[in-house]
Formats: sequence, structure tokens, C-alpha cells
Amino acid sequence: MIRLAIWLGLAGLCLSATTTWDNSRRPQNRNDGCNVDVRLDISGQKPPVFLVADSKGEWTLAGPTQRTKYNSYMNLANKKILLTCPGQNNKLKLGNSEVNEAEATCSSTDGVANLVINGKSYKIDSLKCKERVTPYEYISNERCNGDGTILKLGYMINNKIHDLITVCHRLADGMTYFSSHILDGSHFPQRGNGGKRHDEEGRPQFSFHNRALFKGFPPYKYYKDAVELSALSQAIGSSAAQSVFNPRDDKFFAKGHLSPNADFMLENWRDVTFLFVNVQPQWQEVNGGNWNEVEIATRYNAAATGKKYQVITGTAGHLTPKSKSVSLDTDNERIPVPESYTKLIREVDTNKCIAFVSTNFPQNDAPAMKCRDICAANKWPSLKSAAKEGFVYCCSYEEFLKNFAESAPRVDCSGGVLVNENKG
Repeated sequence: MIRLAIWLGLAGLCLSATTTWDNSRRPQNRNDGCNVDVRLDISGQKPPVFLVADSKGEWTLAGPTQRTKYNSYMNLANKKILLTCPGQNNKLKLGNSEVNEAEATCSSTDGVANLVINGKSYKIDSLKCKERVTPYEYISNERCNGDGTILKLGYMINNKIHDLITVCHRLADGMTYFSSHILDGSHFPQRGNGGKRHDEEGRPQFSFHNRALFKGFPPYKYYKDAVELSALSQAIGSSAAQSVFNPRDDKFFAKGHLSPNADFMLENWRDVTFLFVNVQPQWQEVNGGNWNEVEIATRYNAAATGKKYQVITGTAGHLTPKSKSVSLDTDNERIPVPESYTKLIREVDTNKCIAFVSTNFPQNDAPAMKCRDICAANKWPSLKSAAKEGFVYCCSYEEFLKNFAESAPRVDCSGGVLVNENKG
């Protein structure tokens, strides 16, 4: 099978450094110096969270506003800017001093952007936090799917939640029904994600910070080889489990992102995806195989068109390879392993939708599909490796809603089916 990365004519998400940081491609206008490259200027080690004041004077998270073929920029010209470092005892470092937050404006000298704070000018990439910023899970009073609770994942700044992801989570056993976020294609360069800066902090540790979550069963205790093998053995037998389980060959249950970190351009935004309520146990061959291809196809289609998508990634069913279901906490049947993963994509402007469904464990035969597969008819790739990388099929919204009602909230999909417009 020709893999999607070849099908797109792209080798992964990272482009070469010679194209990624080509400043000659910066948007040209009179405020050129305040077009800040979100990879080059506000990445690196421990960057603060950037907010800008809207027309009503309210602080909002500052995201990319302009893009070129290979770069993405945040225009800070004539903006009131707030820099802050969420996290316990975290501070913004300003020279030899440390502050909770700082208001700033952008100035440009010879095309180079600086932030002016209390009359003093700072290079943007010199502004760092004392520690890596810490995202948080804010529990609402809103219920979902009967026994689920809506959580907002993001940052609390000046007594306001600035959330990037919404999840429907079952507190009792650590199961997340679905996560929802906005994938804004206009934030991404037209050909990829802009590459990676050499001194980025990299992936953070998966974590949880709200003490109301995972009471008595911290999830990091269960995503371990011995625990997973034991859980699988209890479901399918020791001999069968040992024949299929091999972490060195991607045969184990990974912490599978629901909202993918690569759907966000800013480093601090990506960190929000590493909260445990945004992951569920996912077979790594699938996670790094055809499910990853679904995420790449979605991202590149958004980038190619510049469209904004609501992406709702969900779980369906409880994996039961034989007569007993699989949970990582076998004693209490907590942290259940999903039977399937789903992804409902809604184009915000048109209400066009398509839904993907993927298996979450190797099987000898193709699964019984719960809806008519419309992938090929709408130019989405065919990804059907049931025995290894995952069997993926596409559903119309009507059939998805009928068969996977708990995997996503009801949304407006009245615009018809979303067609893949990316040409590679």
C-alpha cells in the first residue's frame, strides 16, 4: 500500500531548515518587523504564553495571523500584548527580575521585532519563563453522555479560562468519550507545519494536575509494559498475549492522543494535548500507522485550503478480543481500552463533515463496518490494514450519529460531505 506521506508528496511534517526559516519569505508590509515567526521567534526553551487585547479590551490567546508557503507569523503591530507563565510558582524572567506577567507593545527596528515592557526593549526570543508553562484541566458543571463531565483544557489567566480543547470525560474510570478542538488551517504554512526549531523543548511528560481526576489510579502507573501485558493476558490468555505484545515492535498500548499535538502551531498550545484526559490506550501500530495518516491528511487538507475545522476525536466500545474486555487497571476495570477510535471533522464555514473510524487492535479479517465506506468517493485515502496498522473507513454524519452517538456531541453537518481538496 502506498503510504499517505508519499501520496501527499511530503516526507512527514518537518521540512528542511533551509526553507523553514527563510526570512525572505516574511509577509511584506509597513509593520513587517512585527510579523513574528511563531517557530523562530517564540519557540525554544520555556516561551511564555502570548495574549493580545481584542476590540473590547479582553485578553485572547494570540495565534498566527499570516502565512507563506513555508512560514507562519503572528502580527503584533499596534497590539496590546500580555506575556504570562502559567504554573505554580512560575514567573516571567525580565533580565535579572521575575514577574507574574507583563504588558508589552511591539516595536520594529530595521525589520527586527522587539517587545517594549515598562519602557525597556527586549528581543522576543529572549523572553522566557522560569519553568515550562503548565496547562490545566478545568472541570465544568456540564454533563455529557449521561455519566460524563465536560472539562476545558488550557490556561487560567486573570480569572478567565483560555481553553484550547474540550473533553467529555468519565471521572469514575478515566475514560474519555471525546475531545474537541479547532484545527485552523490558516495558522499553518501552506506546505506543512513550518519545521522544528533546534532548541524546542520537545514533548513534555504526560500529566494531570486537577486533583479531582484519576483518584486512586494515577494513569502513569498503568501505561507500563508489564501492566499492559498482564491486562492483555487476562483477556486473551498468556500465550496469545505474549505472541502479539512486543513493545520493541510497536505492539503495545500507547498514550494515544485524542486532540493531536501537531494540530497546534504554538509550542505552548501543543503542551495542552499532553494532559492525560486527552489520551486513551491506543495500539501503537495503529497510533503510528493508519491513524497517524488520518491526522496528517486532515492537517494537510486544512493547511492547503486555509479552512478552519472543528475536529472531534472519540472512542467507541470496549476492546473485547475474546470474551473478556481489556482495561489497564484490571482489578477495578478502570482506564478501559477502546474498541475503536473515531474522528469527526466539520468545516466550520460550510458545515461539511466526514467521520473516520479505525480499529484499535490487530485482527485477521476486516471488521464489520457500521456504515457505508465513503473514503474513496470523497478523495480520502484508503487505509485498510486490519492485521497491523489499523482498518479505517469513512462515514457520513447521519450514519456516524446513528452508530457512534457517544463518540461526539451533536454538531451541524447540514452542508453535506467534506471532500479532501489537498493536491499534495
